[in-house]
Amino acid sequence: ALWGAPDASGGDDKDDKDEKKVSTAELFAPANRRAVTIGTGLFFLQQMSGVNAIVYFSSAMFVAAGVESAVAASVAVCATNVVATILSGQALDRLGRKPLLTGSFIGMGISCLVMSYAMANQATWALAGPVAVIAVMSYIASFGMGCGA
Repeated sequence: ALWGAPDASGGDDKDDKDEKKVSTAELFAPANRRAVTIGTGLFFLQQMSGVNAIVYFSSAMFVAAGVESAVAASVAVCATNVVATILSGQALDRLGRKPLLTGSFIGMGISCLVMSYAMANQATWALAGPVAVIAVMSYIASFGMGCGA
């Protein structure tokens, strides 16, 4: 059983029939080292991607960028994330996880560079506000398409 104690009736679950007991030491065996390293690395990169900061500060960024309704823009950020995540499920079947992750991290990096450039040059560049908003949406879409899926 996934949650709680196994069924007391002694009934056998079809899902658990082919599973064997393994020790924690087997997780770190040389045969499993590559898979564990890749999985841990992907988890680390996902957590360090900064998406929580983008989502948390998106309202403040939108106000600084001159957007009138920061709340509506934040809702748009969440909607963009949902749509990108749904689309990634379809793309995953066709393309595979590796191209989605690669494109996701590249898109997030480019979006961060564009966003920071636009916000830094806000006083001298008339299009800085709209470009920053588009960069935020692009970052969220890139995250949802690969890293966050």
